Amino acid sequence: MEGIHASVAALGALEKEDAFLASGAHVGAGDVLQRRYEIRLERLEAASRLEAQLAAVKGMGRR
Repeated sequence: MEGIHASVAALGALEKEDAFLASGAHVGAGDVLQRRYEIRLERLEAASRLEAQLAAVKGMGRR
Protein backbone atom coordinates (compact mmCIF):
# COMPACT_ATOMS: atom_id res chain seq x y z
CA MET A 1 0.00 0.00 0.00
CA GLU A 2 2.96 2.34 0.52
CA GLY A 3 3.65 2.25 -3.21
CA ILE A 4 0.07 3.29 -3.93
CA HIS A 5 0.33 6.22 -1.54
CA ALA A 6 3.64 7.25 -3.13
CA SER A 7 2.17 7.08 -6.63
CA VAL A 8 -0.84 9.17 -5.64
CA ALA A 9 1.45 11.71 -3.96
CA ALA A 10 3.63 11.86 -7.09
CA LEU A 11 0.58 12.51 -9.26
CA GLY A 12 -0.54 15.26 -6.89
CA ALA A 13 2.87 16.92 -6.92
CA LEU A 14 3.03 16.83 -10.71
CA GLU A 15 -0.47 18.31 -10.96
CA LYS A 16 0.49 21.09 -8.56
CA GLU A 17 3.67 21.90 -10.51
CA ASP A 18 1.80 21.93 -13.81
CA ALA A 19 -0.89 24.24 -12.42
CA PHE A 20 1.80 26.59 -11.12
CA LEU A 21 3.51 26.71 -14.51
CA ALA A 22 0.18 27.19 -16.29
CA SER A 23 -0.69 30.12 -14.03
CA GLY A 24 2.22 32.17 -15.30
CA ALA A 25 3.23 33.03 -11.72
CA HIS A 26 6.72 31.54 -12.10
CA VAL A 27 9.75 33.74 -12.47
CA GLY A 28 12.89 32.87 -14.33
CA ALA A 29 14.17 31.57 -17.56
CA GLY A 30 13.59 28.14 -18.86
CA ASP A 31 11.38 26.37 -21.27
CA VAL A 32 8.01 26.19 -19.53
CA LEU A 33 6.35 24.36 -22.40
CA GLN A 34 9.08 21.72 -22.37
CA ARG A 35 8.67 21.18 -18.63
CA ARG A 36 4.89 20.97 -18.96
CA TYR A 37 5.37 18.35 -21.68
CA GLU A 38 7.74 16.40 -19.41
CA ILE A 39 5.19 16.60 -16.59
CA ARG A 40 2.56 15.03 -18.83
CA LEU A 41 4.89 12.15 -19.64
CA GLU A 42 5.71 11.71 -15.95
CA ARG A 43 2.00 11.73 -15.12
CA LEU A 44 1.34 8.98 -17.67
CA GLU A 45 4.16 6.93 -16.16
CA ALA A 46 2.89 7.48 -12.61
CA ALA A 47 -0.70 6.64 -13.62
CA SER A 48 0.47 3.46 -15.31
CA ARG A 49 2.47 2.49 -12.21
CA LEU A 50 -0.57 3.18 -10.02
CA GLU A 51 -2.80 1.03 -12.24
CA ALA A 52 -0.34 -1.85 -11.94
CA GLN A 53 -0.18 -1.44 -8.16
CA LEU A 54 -3.97 -1.42 -7.87
CA ALA A 55 -4.23 -4.49 -10.10
CA ALA A 56 -1.79 -6.28 -7.81
CA VAL A 57 -3.87 -5.37 -4.76
CA LYS A 58 -7.03 -6.59 -6.48
CA GLY A 59 -5.29 -9.83 -7.41
CA MET A 60 -4.27 -10.40 -3.79
CA GLY A 61 -7.88 -10.09 -2.71
CA ARG A 62 -9.00 -12.89 -5.04
CA ARG A 63 -6.79 -15.53 -3.47
